[in-house]
Amino acid sequence: MKKVFTFLLALMASVLTVNASDGALSGKFTINLGKQIVFSQGNLQYVDGKWQFATNQWDRFGTLQSDTHRDLFCWGTGDEPNKTSTTADYSVYHEWGANPISNGGNEAGKWRTLDKDEWLYLFRQRTNAAKRFGLGTVKGVEGVIILPDDWTTPEGASFTPSTEKGMYWSTSGGDVYHGPNNHFLDNTYDDENQWKTMQDNGAVFLPAAFYDSWNLVWSGVYWSASPYSSSSEYAYSFDFEKDNLMPQYWQNPYSLRYCPRAVRLVQSAPSGATSIDNTSVESKAIKRIVNGQLFIEKDGKTYTVMGQIVR
Repeated sequence: MKKVFTFLLALMASVLTVNASDGALSGKFTINLGKQIVFSQGNLQYVDGKWQFATNQWDRFGTLQSDTHRDLFCWGTGDEPNKTSTTADYSVYHEWGANPISNGGNEAGKWRTLDKDEWLYLFRQRTNAAKRFGLGTVKGVEGVIILPDDWTTPEGASFTPSTEKGMYWSTSGGDVYHGPNNHFLDNTYDDENQWKTMQDNGAVFLPAAFYDSWNLVWSGVYWSASPYSSSSEYAYSFDFEKDNLMPQYWQNPYSLRYCPRAVRLVQSAPSGATSIDNTSVESKAIKRIVNGQLFIEKDGKTYTVMGQIVR
């Protein structure tokens, strides 16, 4: 019996699980009860006729938008990325993540856009939500840092939630975090190695990708998959500026569907045990559940959890 359990321990230690696609970051974020997601490695881009993720989380094209070089999109233009009409002809939502992303697994349907309730849950309703975000700059780019559910600030890095710098939640005039200061100064990561430590531990950075030429400031406006209503010209977006953060925004002018905005895609977080290298096992095993029963496959054989050979 002891040999059976020793065998099982070694076998279970080498079990493979379904991993996230290429292009996914490691941090897991709860976006409603019981559901976790991972973010893509960078904002969505449409370059030379193909979809891709930005190489770095802080990358943004800003004002350098063109038909062959774009990272700001009108609402629901997964089927027509260069659609930029200024009329209300965006009645049908086409998911960007339905397309193959060249450095994100390159298969259709692997990614999706958060809806308005998921954005709200992320910033307001998950455990310790108010302490799991902070505005700041990474490599000189303004944006918002979001921390995963299991966050512990790693050695050699630092992080301060903007709610500890004066930001507070208010339902007056809409659900919003207000702040009295320039909160892009709350966290600064000019040292690439310091940000790498943050990212390696699951931190996500959403750059302020839209430049307001009227007010001469950068702001972050990210589409959700949710229309304000079927008959409205608006859709919900996640917005932030230096002194506020709005998980569910829908008002003029930023959330008119024909306004080009940033897109950050997500996918379901991988579940199950983490793959572990075990020197006592020559090859890795695969765990499968069939009709509610767990089986383990290794070296061409199938075992029950009690170590009995099935075939």
